[in-house]
Amino acid sequence: MRDRAFFLAACLASIFLVIQPAIESFGQEHRFGHIDDRKGLSHNYVKTFYKDRTGFLWIGTESGLNRFDGYSLKIYRNDPSDSTSLFNDDVVRLYEAPGGMLGVATSVGLCFYNSATETFTTDFRFLRKYSIANPADLVNIIHDKAGNYWFLFRNNGLVLYNEEKMTTQQFRHLDNDPTTIFTNNVTSVVPHQDGSYWIAHSNGVAENIVLENGKLKVVNRISFSPKESSYKDRYLQCELMIDNDGDLWCYRYNSDEGVFYYNANKRSVSHFEKESKDVALRDDLISGLVQDNKGNIWISYGRAGIDILNKKNFEIESILHDPETNEGLSENSIPGMFKDTDGVIWVGTYKKGLNFFHESMMRFPVYSRHSKPYALPFEDVNRFVEDRKGNLWLGTNGGGLIYFDRQSGRFTTYKHNPKDPHSLSSDVVVSLCLDHEDKLWIGTFFGGLDCFDGKTFTRYQHDAKDATSLPGKSVWEIFEDSEHRLWIGMLDGGLNLFDRKNKTFARYTHPKQTALYSSYISTIMEDSKGNLWFGTSVGIDVLMKESGSITHFGSERNNPASLRSDAILGTLEDSEGRIWIGTQGGLSLWQKGANRFINFSVKDGLPHNVIMSMKEDAAGRLWLGTPNGLSCATIVTEDGRIRLKLANYSEADGLQGQRFNEDAALRTRSGELVFGGANGFNIFKPGDIGHSKTIPRLVLTDFQLFNRSVRPGKADGTHFALSSSITTNPSIVLTASDDVFSIEFAALDFIQPFKNSYKYKLEGFNQEWLVTDANNRKVTFTNLDAGDYVFRVITSNDDGLWSEEGISLPIKVLPPFWKSTKAIVVYLLILSLLLFIARKLIQQREQMKFAMKQQQEEAMRSRELDMIKTKFFTNVSHEFRTPLSLIISPLEKLNEQVVDPAQLKNIELIQKNAKRLLNLVNQLLDFRKMEVHDIRFHPSEGDIIRFVRETVSSFADLSEKKSIRLTFESNTSSLEAIFDHDKVEKILFNLLSNAFKFTMDSGVISVIVEVNDAAENSIVEIMVKDSGIGIPAEKHEQIFERFFQNDLPSSLMNQGSGIGLAITKEFVRIHGGTIRVESEEGKGSSFIVVLPLKKMVHAVHETINEPVNTVVDAPIEEVPASEEKPLILLIEDNEDFRIYLKDNLKTSYAVIEAANGEEGWKKAILQYPDLIVTDVMMPGMDGIELCKKIKSDQRVSHIPVILLTARSGEEQRLEGFEVGADDYIPKPFSFPMLESRIRNLISLRKDLHALFAKKNGIKASEIQVTSLDEQFIHRVVQAIENNVSNSELTVMDLSHELGVSRAQFFRKVQELTNKSPLELIRTIRLQYAAQLLEKSQLSVSEVAYRVGFNNPKYFARHFKDLYHVLPSAYANGKRRS
Repeated sequence: MRDRAFFLAACLASIFLVIQPAIESFGQEHRFGHIDDRKGLSHNYVKTFYKDRTGFLWIGTESGLNRFDGYSLKIYRNDPSDSTSLFNDDVVRLYEAPGGMLGVATSVGLCFYNSATETFTTDFRFLRKYSIANPADLVNIIHDKAGNYWFLFRNNGLVLYNEEKMTTQQFRHLDNDPTTIFTNNVTSVVPHQDGSYWIAHSNGVAENIVLENGKLKVVNRISFSPKESSYKDRYLQCELMIDNDGDLWCYRYNSDEGVFYYNANKRSVSHFEKESKDVALRDDLISGLVQDNKGNIWISYGRAGIDILNKKNFEIESILHDPETNEGLSENSIPGMFKDTDGVIWVGTYKKGLNFFHESMMRFPVYSRHSKPYALPFEDVNRFVEDRKGNLWLGTNGGGLIYFDRQSGRFTTYKHNPKDPHSLSSDVVVSLCLDHEDKLWIGTFFGGLDCFDGKTFTRYQHDAKDATSLPGKSVWEIFEDSEHRLWIGMLDGGLNLFDRKNKTFARYTHPKQTALYSSYISTIMEDSKGNLWFGTSVGIDVLMKESGSITHFGSERNNPASLRSDAILGTLEDSEGRIWIGTQGGLSLWQKGANRFINFSVKDGLPHNVIMSMKEDAAGRLWLGTPNGLSCATIVTEDGRIRLKLANYSEADGLQGQRFNEDAALRTRSGELVFGGANGFNIFKPGDIGHSKTIPRLVLTDFQLFNRSVRPGKADGTHFALSSSITTNPSIVLTASDDVFSIEFAALDFIQPFKNSYKYKLEGFNQEWLVTDANNRKVTFTNLDAGDYVFRVITSNDDGLWSEEGISLPIKVLPPFWKSTKAIVVYLLILSLLLFIARKLIQQREQMKFAMKQQQEEAMRSRELDMIKTKFFTNVSHEFRTPLSLIISPLEKLNEQVVDPAQLKNIELIQKNAKRLLNLVNQLLDFRKMEVHDIRFHPSEGDIIRFVRETVSSFADLSEKKSIRLTFESNTSSLEAIFDHDKVEKILFNLLSNAFKFTMDSGVISVIVEVNDAAENSIVEIMVKDSGIGIPAEKHEQIFERFFQNDLPSSLMNQGSGIGLAITKEFVRIHGGTIRVESEEGKGSSFIVVLPLKKMVHAVHETINEPVNTVVDAPIEEVPASEEKPLILLIEDNEDFRIYLKDNLKTSYAVIEAANGEEGWKKAILQYPDLIVTDVMMPGMDGIELCKKIKSDQRVSHIPVILLTARSGEEQRLEGFEVGADDYIPKPFSFPMLESRIRNLISLRKDLHALFAKKNGIKASEIQVTSLDEQFIHRVVQAIENNVSNSELTVMDLSHELGVSRAQFFRKVQELTNKSPLELIRTIRLQYAAQLLEKSQLSVSEVAYRVGFNNPKYFARHFKDLYHVLPSAYANGKRRS
């Protein structure tokens, strides 16, 4: 805890003792504000000013006219394309004309500005009503408080217009009348307090005139230039100013003659100029003359700044540009000066824009390096203490100790001298204390403690060898209590008591409690009851005088009644006995009775949460120094609750800076308050800090539609136009489409406008006032309903005084055109329609929800079914393994015992396919395990190179059968490693099986192994590369997904399940490896497996490159010699199965082979076999397509076709019979049954020809037929036999097939067979059915469908008519016999 406290204390010290770069502040009495082109002024050469009746300040420059509202400038310039724009940009004089018009005199002519229409005009016809004949001679217009307008003309006298009476009077000089004005060139008119006027003439003569009964009377005439008073024709721009005493001041704008002063009481004229002995001016070229609120006369010069003449003693103080400060006069060249009705003095400069001054801009006198007559030697002040004489000791943050003699204003500095042990020990002074003996105790940063008796400094420093010495180097707080005990608070040494007698220090510890354990003591205070309050970095400790106990207060999380923060910066007991504690987190007030704290922060109006210093003034107000200015807190009790009414002051009020230093505050015995910071210190009497009672005038400055300003009289597209300027508060009428508008407002306060606050509301929309500040004076409203509204806004001044009335703007929003009765009826109809549509949509949505729910349930059932199927197949696969094992094991023994090559060949075929079936079963089981994440890793040692080579060698027989060249390559001959033999074998088996499956005959398959050694593991890369069909690039990632099967060319048959590569990827992942594919469609594929295997011994790096087989030529099939045996065409893509069938059929039949449908079709056309046995599922042309092609070709349509397939469903069987198959045998089957079917079909085909003669009466003795008739009837019978299973066979079909007309076909068949074509077709069908019932195992229904009957009952009736017995009885009888 002590380490934490010391660390926090060190951090605080580093923050507050770092020597900050000084911020320049103006230390003189006059602080100026500035407006130039950087703030929006049109030009920096300011020539003239005027403040209109609304309160706007108008600024004329060399390039444009500016309207200033305290915040922003609106610029008016000449636009040649706009006749209502400013006449010329060079503005030389501004004045008010009757009717609120603004006269603008430019260097090339005159124009007038109409504030209501915001336009300029050069049409002077409106001046005729003021009896002005020649406006070009107009020099100036002067408006007085009586409502008079004085028109001044060159060589044409005066015109007086009274706006209230609407009367006009003209005054001219008459040579023969001495009662008239002295000349016709009047240059200035000023009203006197007594109701009279003073006028000045261009020759320097001034006259005091009165208006009586509509006439002008000269009551006094003086000359400010006696030598020239007789020269009436000389034109000098004489300007007059009457001060608060009624005395007259005169200067000539275009002549360097200084200032003339007329004392009305003494009736004497004084001339002040540069060479004057009593009152010497800085220059004789005068540009302006005003009197400030203190009665001083300000004299501006065209090139020498400003002189302030104190009228009481006629002493002059000069104000000149100081390049070291930004808050003084910006330039010494001043073209003009003007004082407005609020007492603000505006100063125009030649190149630096506009300056302005008001005494309230300097509320707090400041002492800094700019102070006059004596500058502060060092500005960064840490502590103050007052001596008995009322002078101040200042402890600085690097400038040593400073003594301030307040009477002389001089500063004396005491600094550290390394060569003088009796000098100050450090220039960084942190604390000061003047004890009861008037000794000054000085705490320094890293310099220890000093005591100054007025002559020498006595040092008390830390000595590690002396336990009674100062315990540290940095003294943060020194305090002498009521018992004259001297307490020393250290930055790093805790709380200590100084023994004055023995000159020793003792660390203060309490015997019974553990308080005051912090090594950092920030502040010490004794309250009115003698209790001592010690502020630390971990809270505050109170040493109770009566009990001697110590109470600790700290900050508690989630307890608002605890201290605001543990970092204590100051304590104060006010005049009411309340204890205030300043912290890093805010201000806390201790309530003794409740033993709790009330906390205040920025939410309560404080400028900052960090309270750097605190002092109470004589009125009981708290003054708080913060990092964000000075705050005056008035304590208010309402309903038993204490709150603070805060007035905050900033650097703009004259403070030394925005930030104040910790505990750098003092209340003098006279009641003055002193606050110090990095830029000096302020001394002020709190009672002298005035509070403004004037509330600035509010004005609307802009009205915008869709963020575009709207000018009066100019429509913004289809939107409305203002009837007059927004500054006149016109009534606003908006259409419904004008749904986004903004109102901007401003309080015309030019002194500290950014301290003003505003409240606004839109009556009819909201009734509560909304508060905003000076930075957000634009309010936007959108989508208001139709109706009447009133926008109201009020403002407060910089001291928080609110106006009562403010301004208002009536706004009317018109309803849209569609709010008519007819429209409402249409809307009701549309609404009804929409409700109907909505109802339909809701119904559809509910139906969709129901359908989606059903789909989800169906999907769930489908997933459950899939799981059941998978589980079923897994269980069946488990059941397969036992019989397969019982088949394989005996076969292995038979393989060893059998000697006969033929039998041995059959055993090997059985053994090979049994193993293949076992492998497929195992693969299905692996897939099931993969689905339930039950695949386990069973590693064992072994030679991975040898294992891969042996696995590849097992595919040698397959490569020979397909004439594929199989090679094995490796960069390592041997590598003992740990791997799962079973899973690596399955990886290789799946990859090689796919390679052989998708590689054409005479292709190439390579297995390449590359071993790369690492630290502990070997990276084994196995590549299986083929020259097969390849894989499209977009499907490289999909092939590893479950059940994915790519589209294959017709020449290949994909007999896989789509799970092999998925299982392979999972097995590779279990090894911690990766698998990827590199393939290009049509050019082959390469599967690369990378396995990180732990090696047992170092690999033997020896390259292996050997062929696993040699490429053999495809065997050339020999066509069997012509024998008496029937010829059978055997078509099967599985070579093993084809060889098996051939070996078993060749004893009874001549057999020719084909590996696919295309080859089988060619051999059927060439060889004309007696019967064709074909597989259904083959690459390219499958068995169904082949059968259909055979039965549709007249050359071979008579050949019986037997289909062999693993698809045994009714739909597949029906499909086979529909294309003309004679028999359909599902796999697996017994060979004797197949042989029986073959024998029966061949025999049946031979017997069909003989049946016609015996059963149908077709005999050579009875029917005389020619050889052509024999061929015809043979073709008819053959056509019927070929379509015996076709139930849709018609006479038309037979006639088309034989190439004769239907009538000819019917007549010829009737003549040859004595039967109609339909009877003939039915007879042959029934005879064919009898053969099937006798020799096959088919049911009656199956036979009926086989011979083309759609209805078994219909078939049974005709069969009985022919054979006099039912089909079932016929079949039973034949089979028993």
